[in-house]
Amino acid sequence: MEERHVAGRPLAENVSVDVSFMDKSNRRVSYENGLRSVFLEDVVVTAKKRKAPKTPYETIQGSITIRQEEIEQVPDMSLKTFLLSRFPGLYFKENVVPYYRGDDPGNRVRVVLNEFPVNDSIMENQLIQTLSLKDIEQIDINRDRTAGLAWFPMTGAYFIAIKMRQGISMANYIPKNVGQIHLLGYQKPAAFYSPKYETMQQQENPMPDLRTTLYWNPKVQTDEQGNASVEFYTADSEAPFSVVIEGITDDGRLIRGKW
Repeated sequence: MEERHVAGRPLAENVSVDVSFMDKSNRRVSYENGLRSVFLEDVVVTAKKRKAPKTPYETIQGSITIRQEEIEQVPDMSLKTFLLSRFPGLYFKENVVPYYRGDDPGNRVRVVLNEFPVNDSIMENQLIQTLSLKDIEQIDINRDRTAGLAWFPMTGAYFIAIKMRQGISMANYIPKNVGQIHLLGYQKPAAFYSPKYETMQQQENPMPDLRTTLYWNPKVQTDEQGNASVEFYTADSEAPFSVVIEGITDDGRLIRGKW
């Protein structure tokens, strides 16, 4: 028979033990900065992994996305016939220019090939006539003009975005005098976090400052004499730190110094 103990002392046989209380008392408990923390058992959360979008257009609300698996099930037909069967309301004015629900100029449907807007009706017609379904990986169809506002230069337009399979040469589809240029875009600069110990409460905070990068500023400007000054608080570590300065001169020369 197993002998039960509490705080190292055996229990009498007629003494009952609250199991839930014993379970709570056995949990790891930690006190830090006046706060009581209870460490619970590990929790495992499982879920189906969502497929990452292959194109930015399939995230548009109300858009139609036709993926490679679905395209492969389609019998042999032209891209134009396929689009007419999967895009209700689409028609080709004079059998050339695609429109959606009416021939108003605002109902013109633009064509995007590999995220490259095709701003030429003749070239759009040529692509729709010549592109082979077996070479296409995904087709995204935007049915909401307002949703197109986010995709310059198709602002406020219906459009069909076609993504070709990897390894497919575009030389057979794009005229020789047309080139694709992918811009790098821009990023809004983020402010580097640097604490300021200005108040007595901040200065007396018992939490140690363990930063490894103390200061970073991409926009330090020198004066006419070539001097510049910066201010920052050091961390609590007693280890030595280094200073690295990188920049570019007015005439385009790169400079770098480390101390």
